[in-house]
Amino acid sequence: MAVAARQRGLNWSESRVADFESGRVAANLATILALCVALADLGCAKATPLELVRTATPIQVNAELLLWSEDVASLLSGRPLARHVTPEHVGRNFHPGFTTITSPYEMKISMRYPVSDLTTLIAVARASGAAEERVRKSLGISSMLLASLSAAFWKRTFTEERDHRAGKDANPQKRGQVTRQMRAELESAIEAAKHGDDQ
Repeated sequence: MAVAARQRGLNWSESRVADFESGRVAANLATILALCVALADLGCAKATPLELVRTATPIQVNAELLLWSEDVASLLSGRPLARHVTPEHVGRNFHPGFTTITSPYEMKISMRYPVSDLTTLIAVARASGAAEERVRKSLGISSMLLASLSAAFWKRTFTEERDHRAGKDANPQKRGQVTRQMRAELESAIEAAKHGDDQ
């Protein structure tokens, strides 16, 4: 891939390809077009800009704008946006320390459990706090993947769902029990996505 990219004008090494694949390199349109041609050179006939931007989570276009991949696909295809982008769809980082999906492994999981409403996902991501940070670390996933799974399954944060299940007057032991149960549900969903299990 690195050789093919260099032949199409990108000064890329093997590590640069890995950085791009993992999401550590932001690409402009010129880079994406060159990559599509390089991939076509390697026999990947389906390599198009639309395929390279396909994702189940929002794409941070710049510091102020998040778009679904379908919106990006519409714009790249010369069509208007499929929906109006409201002020709720824009914003800077959700909060300090928030981590985004960068690996193909997490992408596969997020595509298995898509979020139907961008506004809900952003609200969940912005409301995530210390409890969510502990859960996502224990699961070994990004903040965005946890927010995405929470929005898909419960339409609210992990903490909000825990408190709803535990009840208004729950003691710490009850909340801990519910936390473990919910974490087990997430682990099961992640494993199912990892192995392509439909159960």
